Order: sequence, then structure tokens, then C-alpha cells
Amino acid sequence: MRQIKPAYDKWEEKNRETKKTSQMIQQSNLETEQAKQVLNQRTAEYESAQKEKGRVVELKSFIQKISREKEKYLKRDENAKSLIQLEKDLKNSQLQKANLEKQEEELQADIQKLEQRIRDLADTPVSLEKAQHESMAVGKLCQSISQLYEEQIPSFQMALKKHELAALQFEKARAAYESAKEDTLRAQKEQDAAQTAFENSMAGILAQELQEGQKCPVCGSVHHPQPAKLTAQDVTKDMVDALKARTADFKAEEEKKEAQKNEQLEAASQANTAMQSIRNTLVLSIHNCLEDPWLEMNAVREDLDALLEALHQAYEKAESLRSAKQKECSHLEQQNKILQKSRKDLEAALTERSKALQDQKEKLTLQMQNLEKEQAQLAGEQNSFADLSYDDWPSAQAVCKKAEQEADELEKRMESAGRSKEEAQKNFSAKESQTITLQKQLEIQTNEAQALEKQYSEILQNSPFADTAQMLSYAVNEAVIQQGEKEIQAYHTAVISNRDQLKNAQKQAEGKTMQDLDALQKEYEASEQIVNAAQEMLHGIKERIAGNLDKRQKMAAQEEDYEQSRKQHAMAERLYNLTVGKTGNGKIHLEQYIQAAGFDSIIHNANRRLRPMSDGQFELLRQQGSVSKKSDNFLDLEVLDRNTGKTRPVGTLSGGESFKASLSLALGLSDTIATNMGGIQMDALFVDEGFGTLDKKSIESAMEILLKLSDSNKLVGIISHREELKENIPQQIRITKDKNGSHIEIETEG
Repeated sequence: MRQIKPAYDKWEEKNRETKKTSQMIQQSNLETEQAKQVLNQRTAEYESAQKEKGRVVELKSFIQKISREKEKYLKRDENAKSLIQLEKDLKNSQLQKANLEKQEEELQADIQKLEQRIRDLADTPVSLEKAQHESMAVGKLCQSISQLYEEQIPSFQMALKKHELAALQFEKARAAYESAKEDTLRAQKEQDAAQTAFENSMAGILAQELQEGQKCPVCGSVHHPQPAKLTAQDVTKDMVDALKARTADFKAEEEKKEAQKNEQLEAASQANTAMQSIRNTLVLSIHNCLEDPWLEMNAVREDLDALLEALHQAYEKAESLRSAKQKECSHLEQQNKILQKSRKDLEAALTERSKALQDQKEKLTLQMQNLEKEQAQLAGEQNSFADLSYDDWPSAQAVCKKAEQEADELEKRMESAGRSKEEAQKNFSAKESQTITLQKQLEIQTNEAQALEKQYSEILQNSPFADTAQMLSYAVNEAVIQQGEKEIQAYHTAVISNRDQLKNAQKQAEGKTMQDLDALQKEYEASEQIVNAAQEMLHGIKERIAGNLDKRQKMAAQEEDYEQSRKQHAMAERLYNLTVGKTGNGKIHLEQYIQAAGFDSIIHNANRRLRPMSDGQFELLRQQGSVSKKSDNFLDLEVLDRNTGKTRPVGTLSGGESFKASLSLALGLSDTIATNMGGIQMDALFVDEGFGTLDKKSIESAMEILLKLSDSNKLVGIISHREELKENIPQQIRITKDKNGSHIEIETEG
């Protein structure tokens, strides 16, 4: 039964092949007819192309003729180019000739310019020598000033430091001497007290034996109204002697400290003398520099600071002069180089350049003659090429190339027509052969289909099916049959496996008890509730984590803005703290800070006045580091005593020293206002008394400063009774008093 369906399938397959072959024969017949038509067309085209052979022969003959004339064309073209080049060369030669004539004119103009420049710069060497001499003189002045800065000023500063150090050491020795002196006085007092106590003790012992009416062994009196009494503490003679020895030791130490003080005083005096000597030498050297005629400066100054300031100005002026002289020398050196070069250029123009131009002119004349001769020769040769058909070789070559292209196209056309005819013939033959082959194949397939039909009919007759349609309704293919057999085999295998598993389960269940499924179910439900609660908790934690992550992202997005705001806040807070005066442990308000800054400027200007008035001894300072939470002393003054190197409160100054400090502060205030207040001037100053506490030298220093102020268009009024001032003040207002009242008398100079 399984053979009928395959037999039917083979018969049907062969029928389909036979039908397909019939269709292929029909298609092949159609293609054969088309190939025949193409063959006829290609044959006609080939015969037409063969008629162009004569034209090809004619074209090749023309090409050979042009090729033979190529040398003549090339020679004529070469001569034509040569004639054009000769014409250009002749024109260039004429231009060169005109250029040489122009160069001769320019040479004459250059010679005249060089001669004029040499005349203009004739005095340059003398001026250069003078400028170099002046530059050397200014350089020596700069060197002298530099030597002051490099040697004498540092030497003076070192001597000044030695003097200050010696003064400091003297002050220490003096303080040690004062301390030793106090120790001696204290020991002497203790010794005297002990001596008195010892003597009182001796009197008390004698007084113990005294009786009224009996004579005193010391004074002989028989009455004893106040007898000496014994002290609470007995003082022995050994104790008195010990105190005497101690006092002697302190006295010896005092004498030693006094000797050290005197020694340091001598050293300080020597250091002061050496410093003054170096200072005088420095002042003299500065005067010598300032009196140099190049500076044109007033050197009449005594104050060293003023001299140093003038020296600094002199140095800047000297450096400026030296720079100017160096620039002048450089300029004159450049002019001198131009002069020397102009002389060399003039010599070259009169000799080398003139000769070179003459040689070029002669060479150019000969060259032009040769060019004219060559031009005539080439013109004669060109006349022999008049029989050529074309104007030049490119034109003839273009016509020849066109003929070659036409001949080549004709030959290619003939060759292509031959190949097309041959290919059409081959294609037609192939199509005929293909049709014959397909017809033979169809005959074989038809016979095979008849045999397969006969075989299927015999199998169908022996089968239980009435016809082919009934057979097809029951028939299935081999794949379906094989799949069914596999499923049956799998079922039998599963039955055997389940039987074995059941036996194994029964064997494993032997000796075991049954479990309570309800209890297990309850336990499962309780565990499930725990799991659900844990899952809900986990879900809540995850939600919080997600929320926190979202918040963190938002915070991170705002972090840059926060950081910028934090910096701005820190800056504003710092500015606020500075404004309200929060400076470390102390506190100073902004207005106090501004007052202190302005006060520093006043002190600086005041010290410019105080130093000369005190011979450089005193300098005012504002207390530093004195700002605290409980004090408001940021404007307190101190004074630096350069003789001792120590600072002390201004309250320790004497009356005369206080007057100098007060006068200096008043002048410093005037200078500060004039400097900082846009030109506001304090043109009047009145000094009421104060000179009575000054010595003669201090009065002279103060008067010198006040006179300088009056010389600078300032009004200085002095109220005083000192005769020294009356002698030195040229304009005075005298006030006298008598019984009729007070009288004013004005005296002016002269």
C-alpha cells in the first residue's frame, strides 16, 4: 500500500517535466526566428561597410603625403618662432640701451647727491669726538654717584648701625649700673638698720640694771624717764659684720658696673665720632657731586636726608644726561658711518660703476648687430617654404589627425560589421541546435511518462482504491507516516518510564508517615504573609531610595549655584567683618582704620620736621598691635629715641622735646592736607609760647624750619618773650603795657 502514492508522484513529476520541455521548445523556436532576422540585418550592414575600402585607401595616401612634409613644416615653424624671438630680443636690446642711458643719468645724480652729503657731514668727526668726550665726563659723574651708593652710603649706614648698637649696649650697661647702685643702697639701709638695732640692744642691756637715783654709766644722769628697751629680735655683732661685708660686695659690684658703663659710654662716643666723621665725608662727597657743572643744582644743604634725596635726583638727572649723550654719540657715529660709506660710494661711482656701464653699452651694440644679421638670414629661408599647403605644422597635423581618425573609424566599422555578422551566424546556429536537442529530450520524456503511467495503472488495479481520486483522499506522504511512528514509539517509552518511577516511589515511601496538608498549607500561608510583608518593606525602601536618588540629582544640579552663592556669601561676610572691624582678637571700625591711615601720613610728614629739630634723635611712631576689645588706643603715639634704640610713650618727653613734637605734628598736618586735599593750603601758622623750654640749639633748629616755611609764602606767627627770638625775627608786633593801657608797635625789617 505504501508503493502506490510514490508511483503516482513519479508519474506526475514526469508529466510536469514533459510539459516544461514543450514550453522550452516553443521559446527556442521563437528565439531561432529572431536570431535569423538579426543575421540577415548584420549581413546587410557588412556588405555596406565593404563599400568604404576606396575611401580608406585615399585617406591613407593623404596621411603619407603630410607625414613626408613634416620636417619642412617644423623647420618653417621653428624659423617663425626664431624670427619672433629675434624681434623680441631686438626690442629688449633697445630697452636695455635706453635703460643704460637712464642709468648713466642716475649715476650722475648719485654722484652729485654723494658729494652734497659729504659736504653736509664734513663736521661730523669733530662733533663725534666732542660728544664722546662729554659722554665720558657724564659717565664719570654717574660712576662717582654710583660709588657713593655702593661704598660710602653703605659704610655710613654700617657706622650708624654700630653707633645705634653701641648706644643700646651703653643703655644696657647704664641700666645694670643703676640696678647695682640700687642693690648697694638697699644693702646699706639693711646694714644701718642692723647697726641701729645692735646699738639699741646694747642700750637695752645697760638699761636693765638702771635704778632711779643711781647714775647712768653712759650719761651720768640719776633720772631715767625713758630707759632703752630690748628689741624683739636680737642683733649680734656677727650679723652686723656680715651685713657690712655684703654691703662691701654690692659696692664692689657697683664700681664694676660703673666701670663697664663708662667703657660702653666711651665706645658709644667713639662710634658716634666715627659715624659723624663718615657722615661728614659722605656729605662732602655728595656736595662735590651736586656741584658738578653738568647738574646745575643747588648744593647748599646740610640735612643728610635732603642731601640723599638731592643725590637721588642728581643720579637720575646724570643717568638721563648720560643716556642723552650716548644717544647723541650713537647718532653721530651713525652719521660718521654714513659719511665714510658715502666717500666709498662716491669713489666706486667715479670708477667701477662708470666703467661697468661703458662695458655694458659696447657689449649691447655688438649683440644688436648679430641679431639683425640672424634675422635677415632666417627671412630668406622662410621664402623657400611657400609651396606648403598649410600655414604651420599644427594646422597640417590637425588635418592629418582628422584623416587618421576617419580612416580608423571606417576600418573599425568594417571590422565591427564583420564581427557582428559572425556573432549573429553563431547565435543562429546555436539556437537551431538548442531546438533540435529539446525536441529529442521531449521525445524521451514522453516515452518515460507512458511507461510510468502504465506502471501506476497496474499498482492501482491491485490496490483497494477504485480510482486515483479515492487514493489521494487517503494517501499521506512518507514524512507524516514517519512522524506518527515516532509518536507511538514515544508513548510506549513513556509508559515504561512511568511504571518504573511508580515502583521507585512506592519503594521510597515504605516506612514513612503521611503529612498534614492543612497544617502545611497554614504554615505556607504564614510564610507567604511574611514574604509579602518583606516585599512591601523592600518596595518601600526602593521607593525611598529612588526618591533620595532624585533629590541627590537635584542637589547635584544645584551644587554649582550653591558653591557660587557660598563664595559670594563668604566674600560679603569677609567684607562685612572688615567694615565692622573684626580683625582677629581686636576690633577696629572702618572709620577708625581710615583715621589711623590718615594719621600715619601725618606722622610721616611730621618726622620729616622732627628729625632735623632733634638732630636725628627722635622719631614719632603710632602704636602697633595695641587694638584690643577693651581699649580704643589705636591713635596713641610713641617716640623712638635713636640714641638708645628704644621706644617710649610721648608722655615721657621733656617740655622742650614735647614742643618740638607738637610743632612737627602741626607742620605734618599742614603738609598732609596740602597733599591730599586737592591743593588746599594752610598758609598761616601761629605758635604761642613753648620756646621757653628749649635750649639755644633747639631754638635755632626750630627757627630754621619756621623761617623756611615763611620763605615758601606761608605766614608764621610766633608769640614769645624770649630775647633770642626777638633778635632773629625781622617783622615784629610788640605789645607794651602802662598805666594808660596796652599799646601795639609794628616793626619791620630796615
